[in-house]
Amino acid sequence: MPLSTRLERLFRLAILLVFGLPVSGNTVISRLSCSEATLTRALKEVRKTYSAEIKYIKAMFSRVKILFGLSR
Repeated sequence: MPLSTRLERLFRLAILLVFGLPVSGNTVISRLSCSEATLTRALKEVRKTYSAEIKYIKAMFSRVKILFGLSR
């Protein structure tokens, strides 16, 4: 049974972030083929569903980076 578009997006987002390495917001948006608003909603859902702690870090050139780690 195929996943819904939303579930596939959440799964792909979790895979991108699971290693705990910084990932730029633009990279995530392009890999998920979604808008910033959709990414924001997806991040909210990943936080809630997986009890994830996702941190935003301002880097050079005002790029946003995302870190993932399970909250304890």
